[in-house]
Amino acid sequence: MNTVIHYKRDTVAMRAVLSVDADTLAERLHIIDRRLSEHIRTIKLDTPEHTQILLPRKHALTGNVAVIMLDDDRFYNAAIVDGVVCELINCAELDTEWSEM
Repeated sequence: MNTVIHYKRDTVAMRAVLSVDADTLAERLHIIDRRLSEHIRTIKLDTPEHTQILLPRKHALTGNVAVIMLDDDRFYNAAIVDGVVCELINCAELDTEWSEM
């Protein structure tokens, strides 16, 4: 279940945003903090084109994020991208047309 949070425009609510251009055959993403081997998030990709995912602020600008793309049919091997740098954004300034998965 996604949580919807509304911010006033003058609020500072900094978060990390992960931009992913997934392979069309990718069906699931696992996002981990590679430094701590800590699971951050798992996402089912309904439409694997360009996806943006909000993450906690601590993951912005560190390069400690790894993304694993999986094919649930197991026809293709998993692919991993390591050292991903997330962008730091203010959620209060997000366009209302932009949404998280």
